[in-house]
Amino acid sequence: MKIAVCHPAPDRQTARRGLTLIELLVSVTILTVMILAFSVILTQSQRFVSVSQATRRSYALAATVARIIRSDVRRASQNGFLAVGADAEGNGRLVFSTAGTRYSLVTDTSGSGSIICYGLVMNDLDQAKTILWRPEFIFDDQQNQPGVQTNEDGVSMSSVSLQAMPRDPNGAGLSLRDVASAFVNKSPASRLRVPPRDTDEIEDLWQVLGTNCIDFSVMWTNGTTRDEDPTNPVDDPNAVKWYGVDPAAPQQKIVPCNDPDIEYQGQGAYLALWTHENQANWPRAIKIRFKFTSDDQDMPRAFREGLEYEVICNIGD
Repeated sequence: MKIAVCHPAPDRQTARRGLTLIELLVSVTILTVMILAFSVILTQSQRFVSVSQATRRSYALAATVARIIRSDVRRASQNGFLAVGADAEGNGRLVFSTAGTRYSLVTDTSGSGSIICYGLVMNDLDQAKTILWRPEFIFDDQQNQPGVQTNEDGVSMSSVSLQAMPRDPNGAGLSLRDVASAFVNKSPASRLRVPPRDTDEIEDLWQVLGTNCIDFSVMWTNGTTRDEDPTNPVDDPNAVKWYGVDPAAPQQKIVPCNDPDIEYQGQGAYLALWTHENQANWPRAIKIRFKFTSDDQDMPRAFREGLEYEVICNIGD
């Protein structure tokens, strides 16, 4: 016998029911808001990560530059010379001689000391940008006729001839003022291009310490404090008095020193020179300021205009 099972007929209206247009619009709106909110959070997170990475790179580069500067200045020899100057554009220059065996970076030669130069030079690949330039020229100990000509990373003079030079010209050959002036106004022997495009330009990178560098300045102090200088307001009497080309002053104002044996001005340039003839008169410390800028337009304005760094070094310490 067959038993018939009866099922209730489904309600057509219930079986066909779905989302209404209003419900669909509300769902889409909520989903859109959630997607936009997530996109904003993701964008801000990516920007935060990018800024953090750029900050870390900038600080790491500045720390590396500061470490190299301190290491170089520590090797400055008072048996030679030290010069703080400014080039024709008002950018600072620091030039000094070192003692001790130094090895060439591009040849197989060595010498008993070197001349190190710090300054800004143009990036030939983008002439609106400047490079932090640090060449080190090794003394040629075999050179009997001293000169200021450089070949790769060598200079045509020996450390012995440098130590025998007088401070000022006397008509008997090169003076230390001649050497200092030549290097304060020196430019690279070949065009520096960063990033390099061929192997020759790669070999020139031994001179490059940093790119996109601006506002490089060098000042110095003999330990005088502001309360000992009547020409300056005593806002902090214990603060050290710094001399040189002040980058914060309008038109690259020169802060003068009362010691005529140190400071020299000529043709709008600045040159403070210390030599082996008066080792007791050397500065106590130097202060170097510089900025590294960023080309990334997505970076904050402070990065694009340049973050400023300062390095203070004791001389010979």
